Amino acid sequence: MKTNADKQLLRNVAIVKRREIDLAKRIIFSKQIVDNLNSLLEIQKATNILSYSVIGAEVDLTEFNNFILCSSGKKIFYPESLKDDCEIDVAIIPGLLFDLRGFRLGRGKGYYDKLLPKLSCISIGIGFDFQIVKKLPSDTHDFKMDCLVTNKRIIHF
Repeated sequence: MKTNADKQLLRNVAIVKRREIDLAKRIIFSKQIVDNLNSLLEIQKATNILSYSVIGAEVDLTEFNNFILCSSGKKIFYPESLKDDCEIDVAIIPGLLFDLRGFRLGRGKGYYDKLLPKLSCISIGIGFDFQIVKKLPSDTHDFKMDCLVTNKRIIHF
């Protein structure tokens, strides 16, 4: 599997599978992911964190984002409001699929693959455990995660 068509097929399957999780489970799994995320030394040491606003059936980091904004003394940034002079320590990156080498499959527009090399920060992929596969097709421009956090495990690469 190396073509864009193969990646698109994987995206379509992953989107359907993620949508099939009922809301109650998605809330529980998201809470477990937030707990795992908060346990990371990388998050505890970080001052400036890049996160995201949930779209559709993605992992919901609202609780995490609100904590960072309201009570941690840390700053949170979102991709749409990121300025060129921001010093980001950790970037939390959603994905449709992740593999055991640290590669992710996103929505297919290459946004994070272009953004992350400019930031020079720790990149943490976020997903539900069923979104992990053994190996994804990858290209030279695909950006590898430093860590992956799911509802069941934390994997450092």
